[in-house]
Amino acid sequence: MAHPDTTFVFDLKKDKVAKIEHFVDFICDQLLINETYSGNILISLSEFFNLVKEIYSKGKLNLTYSTDYQIIKIIIEPVDNQINTIIQSNANIEETELDSIKKSSYLLNALVDKIEFNENDSICLFFDISAVHNNVYAHRQLTLNSYFERTGVKLSKKK
Repeated sequence: MAHPDTTFVFDLKKDKVAKIEHFVDFICDQLLINETYSGNILISLSEFFNLVKEIYSKGKLNLTYSTDYQIIKIIIEPVDNQINTIIQSNANIEETELDSIKKSSYLLNALVDKIEFNENDSICLFFDISAVHNNVYAHRQLTLNSYFERTGVKLSKKK
């Protein structure tokens, strides 16, 4: 079971991508998320961290996640208006080749399902993981149906 509202603190000056990877691995292990979804989350958070490090060389970021097993919500704070403006600029792919800030903006907008900018110096990144659980459900349903067909048990269909 996932730990609700788990927070990790990242030091902009010291922490490297390994700590971001640990955070993402922690979430994905708790929620049984496959590599494709975890890759999107990892790249998004790594790009966010790199963007903030490029703008500010000091400080700390708090990342808190929560989930309803359909959506992962990651709250990052403190995040000021300069970072919000960069992300909201929604750079296109042609602008990213020589500009790491625009590359980060582009990747964040491409990989995150929803981005919410809050007035309390925080940003929320939303990742829709419902398909992961729907695939598990469909596989289990298919397996159960196969089992019942082999054992001769008739299932009544609900309307």
